Amino acid sequence: MLKRIIYINLLIVLTTAIQILWFSPDGISSANMSTSPLSYIEVSCIIPAIILSILSYILHSMQAADSKQLLILSIALVGYWIFANYVEFEDRVASWSTFTTAETWYYTLIYNPMPLIVCTTVFVVGAHLIFSNTRNQHIYLVPNGR
Repeated sequence: MLKRIIYINLLIVLTTAIQILWFSPDGISSANMSTSPLSYIEVSCIIPAIILSILSYILHSMQAADSKQLLILSIALVGYWIFANYVEFEDRVASWSTFTTAETWYYTLIYNPMPLIVCTTVFVVGAHLIFSNTRNQHIYLVPNGR
């Protein structure tokens, strides 16, 4: 279980970093005047890793099937990515002009599909491989599983 969570966390951090860097529109941030999301990418990647680790642990303790865990984790991660992309678009583009909230969501969703599809595919395939390779491995606190 621990090995699975560590590998899933690494996959979440990697795919989240790629997704945020790929989606990030050109422009200066209104929050810190930087031109790159690298200044806050660590926080943007750690948040979903922590949340999804807790969710994964809960699902595993409820003995949910691997396919159900993968589906729930994927949906939660995609939801986080869409929200992060909305915040990024709001910060780099919409804050410098007169976008309404509806227009901000519209443009966020218009520019989202390709990064979302690719990163979700990478996450699902990677997580499936992790689930397949760590199935039925238990960590015992007492030697010999007793």
